[in-house]
Amino acid sequence: MSTRKWLIRSLIPIFIGLLVGMGLYVSSWLKPAYIREQCIAQLLEKFQNVDIEVGSASLRFFGGISISDLKMTRKDDPDHKPILYIPYAVLQQDKERLSQGQLVIRKIDMDSPTIRLQRNVDGTLNWSNILLPPKDDEPIPVFVLKNAKVEIDDYSPASPRTLNLDIPKVVMVNDPKSIYRIEGFGSCELFGNFSFAGTYDEQQNGFHLKSSLKKLPIEPAQLNWLSAYVPEIQEYAEKLHGVGHIDLELAGATRPALTFHPTVHFELTQGSFQHPNLPAPLTNLSVLGTLKEETLFIEKARANSGESVLGMDGEINLKPSSRSVPLVMVAKSGSPPEKNVADVFRRLNLSVEHVVLNDAFFAKLPVKLQILNRMFKPEGPTDLEVHLNRLKDIAETHVVVLPRGIRGSYEGFPYPLTDAKGHIELIMIPGKEDELDIDLTASAKGRTAKILGTIRGDYPENDVKLTISGEGLQVDADLIKALPEPYPQLVRRLRPSAKGNFVATIRHNAQTRRDHGPTVFDNTFDIQLYETSINYTDFPYPLHKVNGNLYIRTVPERPTRLPTPAGIPIPQVSSNDDDTGSIEFRNFHAEHAGGKLFINGLRVPSTGGNLLSFEIKAEDLPFDLELREALSRLKIDSVWQTFDMQGKMNSTILVNVFERAKTEKATESVFNPAKDLALGISFDGASIRPTFFPYLLQDVKGQLTFFDGLIKIQNFEGRHGSTVIALPKATVTIPPEGGYYADLNDLKATNILFEPEFLKALPLDLRKAIEDLELKGPVLLNANRIVVTEKAATQPAYLPTVKKNLHRDLYQAAYNNFLPEPEQEQTPHRSLVNQRLNYPTIYWDGRLTLTNGSFVTGIPWRNAYGQFVSTGVYEGDHPGKISSKLVLERATILKQPVENIIISLFMTPDQPKLLLIDSIQAKVYGGELTGEARVLLDDQPYFNLKLTAARMRLSEFARSQNLEAKTRLEGLAYGRLKLTNCDHKEKGQPVLEGIGGIDIPNGSKILNVPELLNLLKAMKLHVPDDTFFDEAHASFRIKNNQLYFGQIDLLGDAVNLGGEGGMHLDGSNVKLEFYTISRFHDMLNSPLSKLTAGISRSLLKIAVQGDFNGKLDYKSQPVPIVTDPLKRLMDR
Repeated sequence: MSTRKWLIRSLIPIFIGLLVGMGLYVSSWLKPAYIREQCIAQLLEKFQNVDIEVGSASLRFFGGISISDLKMTRKDDPDHKPILYIPYAVLQQDKERLSQGQLVIRKIDMDSPTIRLQRNVDGTLNWSNILLPPKDDEPIPVFVLKNAKVEIDDYSPASPRTLNLDIPKVVMVNDPKSIYRIEGFGSCELFGNFSFAGTYDEQQNGFHLKSSLKKLPIEPAQLNWLSAYVPEIQEYAEKLHGVGHIDLELAGATRPALTFHPTVHFELTQGSFQHPNLPAPLTNLSVLGTLKEETLFIEKARANSGESVLGMDGEINLKPSSRSVPLVMVAKSGSPPEKNVADVFRRLNLSVEHVVLNDAFFAKLPVKLQILNRMFKPEGPTDLEVHLNRLKDIAETHVVVLPRGIRGSYEGFPYPLTDAKGHIELIMIPGKEDELDIDLTASAKGRTAKILGTIRGDYPENDVKLTISGEGLQVDADLIKALPEPYPQLVRRLRPSAKGNFVATIRHNAQTRRDHGPTVFDNTFDIQLYETSINYTDFPYPLHKVNGNLYIRTVPERPTRLPTPAGIPIPQVSSNDDDTGSIEFRNFHAEHAGGKLFINGLRVPSTGGNLLSFEIKAEDLPFDLELREALSRLKIDSVWQTFDMQGKMNSTILVNVFERAKTEKATESVFNPAKDLALGISFDGASIRPTFFPYLLQDVKGQLTFFDGLIKIQNFEGRHGSTVIALPKATVTIPPEGGYYADLNDLKATNILFEPEFLKALPLDLRKAIEDLELKGPVLLNANRIVVTEKAATQPAYLPTVKKNLHRDLYQAAYNNFLPEPEQEQTPHRSLVNQRLNYPTIYWDGRLTLTNGSFVTGIPWRNAYGQFVSTGVYEGDHPGKISSKLVLERATILKQPVENIIISLFMTPDQPKLLLIDSIQAKVYGGELTGEARVLLDDQPYFNLKLTAARMRLSEFARSQNLEAKTRLEGLAYGRLKLTNCDHKEKGQPVLEGIGGIDIPNGSKILNVPELLNLLKAMKLHVPDDTFFDEAHASFRIKNNQLYFGQIDLLGDAVNLGGEGGMHLDGSNVKLEFYTISRFHDMLNSPLSKLTAGISRSLLKIAVQGDFNGKLDYKSQPVPIVTDPLKRLMDR
């Protein structure tokens, strides 16, 4: 047992010794120096321009060659820094070639190698020009690198950089012979872990490489390092964060020249980015895309920006000319990029959800979209989409804004809109004008509003056509304020209280710029009012149930700018700086106090101000206090006062109001109706009571115009009861200082009844005169001219001169309906200078036509037919110069028919109460009546009348009295009368007094007169068969309205009667006494005739009593000289 142990113990040292000996032998046999030299020689066959050092090299017992401390240094490197250092490597040789005496390396295992890649200052690489091309039959060994380090040094002047890579393992295999494969993985402190793999097919001359970077940190350190090679990212280096993943595929060929086609698949997650030009920082940024053949495919990109969510996909062109463009999509300068996005993208779909619009957001958008902010000032959330497609090098871009309830207002109509939804689309096509389409629906204080339209071209040379409309909106302060200046002030003066629809049309185009200026918009605002109320401040007449369209246009119809030919200055059309547009009132209809109005109007600029024109049709329009107050604002309430309008009327009204522009001296324009107002009215149905003739006229109709302080009336017609007044033409002047001047032409009034209301309208003295005349019956008035005036002392009235002569063939002229034209001498009227009248002054030139009329001039006139022609002046409270004629075809005076009456009357201002009748002419029973008179027009009129009648035919008297057929009256009669009126001593009332007589000369025939026949029978005298009397004489006097006959003589061949007595002037209370007398022609005028008459009267007397209009009683009284004393005694 022990021997065995000893033996074993002895063999072990022997075995170790043998191994040591064999090692020494092999070592001496392998010759390490030789191996080292062979290794160096092999490397120099593959590299040039380098120095190679090998610390040691030896064969391994189990095959292979071990090398330590291998260094490779460029010969031209002055610092002699190794570009490759391998602490330890094992080279596996090809044994078959080795048996043939050739050292061919089949595999190289390197442990912890260090590879240094360097970019020199001049841009050259330290590994350039050192690799020699392999021999055709020389195999490529398999490389295995473990724990390799790669040092990358960049010494470019811009920004030196260093990067260290740790590569735990790299394997490169050539199997089969024509195909090379490489794979490995590593890490970098700056960029993280990465892996790579690739193949090279020598026969196919192609290679394919894949590389992957996992969890690549994207932080400022990494981006700053990359900015040395891509300077454009320097601005974003501090603001971009995230984690990236990159898969690189590189395919290409090496012959005849190196070509390759890279494909990069990348993904960014957990990213964030912020930039001053972005509305808000991007968070949760993720991007998935591919880079292939100069095209960047963004398959999906998402990010959050505040409350917004961004999404994108597309294709980006990465040709060298535009390689840097994607990096400046957000501009470095803080302004939108000048590079068109369409030049970069081939396809783009960008969506932004819940963008909050505000000034800061729009400031970072392209100029084409900034116009939206300037025009609409939108605020609130919206979605944004960008769609770009390129076909045949033509990129069509659509930028779509999808509001999600934003608020805003259009700059030209800043009415607040909320909850706006719809879409705004910007279309950009090269070679065409950009087009912005707008289609929005919004809320306008709870009502629906729409914005539709297009904007073409670039600001400011763009074409704009937009429509903003709404229905059922309240016409409130916001809507009025939204109108362009100066229209809000005008609409506020309307004081509307209503709802309405509006359509605002916004236009701006080349014609607008040419006609009105480069920044002017041709905007229209059509506001449809319904069931509203309006009370215009400048004409406060409340209107209710108003319906119509208020149409505003901001520029006039005509151009305000004219083209200027070269070298020829042409003045521009003048217009108000802040008011060059127009306002139309279209198809308005309204109501007021039961009346209806239909209104169309227009307000346009005019030199020095604006012209406001209206056409108004009214039905049953009441003349109430509200209308009077409204007229006072136009300073024409004096028209109301002048005419005292009442009731309701139908009318058509045309009115022009000139609104004067404000001046530097006057902050408010002064309205002068005489210069600034023109009015035309066609009216029907109202009632008036003119101040100058306060007589109520109803159902008036006609036309009235007012301009320059002058009222013109045409075709006027009115009635009062059965009286109808027609006035074809009249003018009324109402001066600013007050008063009026009315000139009436061809006035006609039919069936005038002198009732109390008519008389009250007349001047006091004229009224009293007509009342005293007791004028009755229908009267027709034809006035060639009437002038009624009331003016201040500083403004003398001008009246036509009263005609100097009315005697020229007046009788014939009256019956031919012709009067001479009034003389038109214009001289200041005496009574209107240096005083102000309490009553108007009236000038007239006309005629009254009586048809079966009646009046009293101390004596009654009945059944009057004819005319009263007059020209004169009534001076406020007393008559002036008056010249008149009474021309009657016939009348009945004191129950006696009178024909062809012509009476001339006149008055003078020197004796204003004295009416002179210088000529009286008439036909009475075929004879002539002449005379004259004077009338004192006092509180109680008095007159003196003198009449003479000649050649009155007794046959005409018999015919007019309708005497029996057997009555015979022939011959002529003559008469005389002096008549006056004076106060009754007891009653204090005027009574008639006068004297007169009637003579029927010899040769006349008086037969079978009923009264005389009864008289003869009462006297029991023989009745003659031929003639009762052939001569008669009577003298009388009038006292206290009683007619007293002092002597009545009835003379005939057979009988002579005398008589005396009295009666009332109307033929009643007849008390006459008749007696027989002898006839001695030569004694009639002697004392003897009176003696014989007295004896006859003492012997027989016939008393006649009764009424000429009724029954007369005849009683005979024999021997009155005896019976009369007895009767008186019995009466006692």
